[in-house]
Amino acid sequence: MSIYKIKNIIVAVVLIGLIKAVTIKGSVYDEKTKEPLIGASVFLDGTSYGTASDVDGSYSIDIPEPNKTYSLKSTYIGYLDFIKTIEISDKDTYVDIFLQSSSVDIDETTVTAQRRQDKVTDSPAAIEIISAGDIKREESTNLGSYLKGIKGVD
Repeated sequence: MSIYKIKNIIVAVVLIGLIKAVTIKGSVYDEKTKEPLIGASVFLDGTSYGTASDVDGSYSIDIPEPNKTYSLKSTYIGYLDFIKTIEISDKDTYVDIFLQSSSVDIDETTVTAQRRQDKVTDSPAAIEIISAGDIKREESTNLGSYLKGIKGVD
């Protein structure tokens, strides 16, 4: 068999695969506000098929294997995972996803101040004391740029 026949067979197989492909389309929204969610992950669980929602919350996943049942999953930071079992036929499927917001639990950190004042000369590194008045007198409204010029601040 010549190299040209092999190439033609490969091209034919790819084209047949593309002809059979169907698409899952839809949009991802916040359930309460109905606002589109940008960058939400949408994928078929257990496969390599997936995408992220665009600026309008829209997504589109091309599937070369129709007539199967898939588990459509969507994840987004600060929202509960969405999972829905869908039957894919030989026609495009439209599924809008509404994600519920969830609370994010973080470990609590407690900061306490010392009652006694240490001498600046006893410190292991350079220390510069900044008072509230120093900050108020600063002309710049960008506190980060002000603190960048302080010794020992990275």
